[in-house]
Amino acid sequence: MVLMYEVVATRPGVAQDVVEVRSMVLGQRERGMLRIRMLASTINPSDLVTIAGAYRSRTSFPFIGGFEGVGEVVAADPCTSLVEGTRVIPIRRAGCWSELRDVPESDCVPVPEYLSTERACFAYINPMTTVSMVSRYVTGHGPVIVTAATSEAATQIAALLKFRNVPAIGITRSSDRPPSNGKLWSAINATDAPEW
Repeated sequence: MVLMYEVVATRPGVAQDVVEVRSMVLGQRERGMLRIRMLASTINPSDLVTIAGAYRSRTSFPFIGGFEGVGEVVAADPCTSLVEGTRVIPIRRAGCWSELRDVPESDCVPVPEYLSTERACFAYINPMTTVSMVSRYVTGHGPVIVTAATSEAATQIAALLKFRNVPAIGITRSSDRPPSNGKLWSAINATDAPEW
């Protein structure tokens, strides 16, 4: 038995009103599960939308948030390929807002040495969404219009489009805030500009 902390939404609502830190006892690890000590986690919009109650039919409360995060294996079965000390990204379910968690080995992606924990923390939702969207919806040679061009997700989309030689036109809300990497975009249009 191990005492640990987790961040829990007690009921659906605005995160700042319904989220609290709780201590709990984590039982014995089951065979086939990796025990992971979380090193970092994000607050992704998917967490906030879920906490707000958008997916009540498939979310039960109290709900432990954290769809993105990076942890380190602290206990594993002797025959596993992911040994103690391996950094992993747990996928498929929330729970990264826990100090410790048990995750099936098949739901853990090892983090390469060259990728920092902070960068790896953002490697699941936006990159997978980007690859899926571009593979599914970009069927020609463009151009493709990308809204919210200053966001991390839009930057990833633009980079993937550039790699595929598809021009990306970015849309922003303000001409005062252009995307950080202008070389990825064939054009930028701000909706506050009269000619936009």
